[in-house]
Amino acid sequence: MTNRPFSLRTLFASFAGIAMFVASPVALAVGEVQFTIVVDKEVEEIDAQGRRKVKTIPAEKVLPGEEVIYTIFFSNVSEKQLGGVVITDPVPASTRYVAGTAFGPGTDISYSVDGGGVYSSPDRLTVMDETGRQRLAKPAEYTNIRWLYKPVLKPNEKGYVSFRAIVR
Repeated sequence: MTNRPFSLRTLFASFAGIAMFVASPVALAVGEVQFTIVVDKEVEEIDAQGRRKVKTIPAEKVLPGEEVIYTIFFSNVSEKQLGGVVITDPVPASTRYVAGTAFGPGTDISYSVDGGGVYSSPDRLTVMDETGRQRLAKPAEYTNIRWLYKPVLKPNEKGYVSFRAIVR
């Protein structure tokens, strides 16, 4: 593992989902929903009084072992109400998902370990171990995350989903 910093554009060049992970926000319209993707990281600062403060900044450069925060903002850009909005996002291969960090107000969250073929809850998500036996998948093995937004998304209404990952 190298400790050389690299840009997120390089880190996520192989990403193939809706969320094109780059340091600056990216807007992408998919049908009637517009997505804006933001990648941040937290840094600790010490103020003039010596108090530690955690600050979120754009993740322009990251090192292996650092945690990044992916947030996908979504907005209904149509004139009608939308039900059953689904947001899917791969966990980039150069990262590993941090257990328990997927979040989205009003959503049901499921995961995949096969590149998005099958989604399930963590207690039902299985993989084959080296002996050919099925076992529960570890969060670091998740390849994709899916959020089902349960409320109706009204025109001009917005929401967001997020997760954290560790850079490999």
